[in-house]
Amino acid sequence: AIEDGEKAYNSFAISLNRGVTFVEALKTEVQVVYPKRDVTVEKTGEDDPKLGLEGVSFDLYMEGREEPVKTGLVTDRNGHLTLPSLLIGKTYRLRELTAPEGYALPKEDVIFTVEESSEAQELHIVNYRPRREISVTKAWEGNTGDSAEILLLADGTEIDRAVLAKENNWSHTFIGLREKAPETGAEISYTIKEAGTDETGRLRIGGSLYQSSVEGDMEQGFTVRNKWIPDQTVLTPAKRNFPVHKEWQ
Repeated sequence: AIEDGEKAYNSFAISLNRGVTFVEALKTEVQVVYPKRDVTVEKTGEDDPKLGLEGVSFDLYMEGREEPVKTGLVTDRNGHLTLPSLLIGKTYRLRELTAPEGYALPKEDVIFTVEESSEAQELHIVNYRPRREISVTKAWEGNTGDSAEILLLADGTEIDRAVLAKENNWSHTFIGLREKAPETGAEISYTIKEAGTDETGRLRIGGSLYQSSVEGDMEQGFTVRNKWIPDQTVLTPAKRNFPVHKEWQ
């Protein structure tokens, strides 16, 4: 296939004159130019969709090619970027190379096809804050309960909860958790607590008494362990009445 900007040549021409066919050798040079248009990019952060992110760099690839067709593309102070003279109907991949401070680098390229339209074609790309996952499992010592409700706390405040049961293999993963607070940039401390526990960590599940304890951390994951406490029957001594006689002198 002839690429855009390449030269094509007519090598010969055939003509007919009074029943006689003539073949004329030619070498007419023609430059092939395909229709193109610009595509604009708007880069913002998840916290404020109106605030553009400056200094985000990209490479642009045409689908099916390993080498970029454009490099050194950087958003301006308003988070805008123009991808000039892209071939209409072709599919491209826009790969982000550097993310703004405090944001995560996307794992996938942005894939788009250049449209044949009189309207402007824009790509709105959002950068997200780094996220983490936190797993929690349930362990039992002694009698096993039917289920257990687990609370997820961020800096001591409950933000989510999950029910662990046999059906989900007594495990759950909390996903999409911010690593840092957007207001301060400080790392968020995540902890786990079992719902229904008293100040000593005890709770009743299905009529049975358990001592709940939490092991692990937000990096390795948490295990909530419930130790069954057998019911303790308090024995009351039998009572008898004895007559008492008081004598005075």
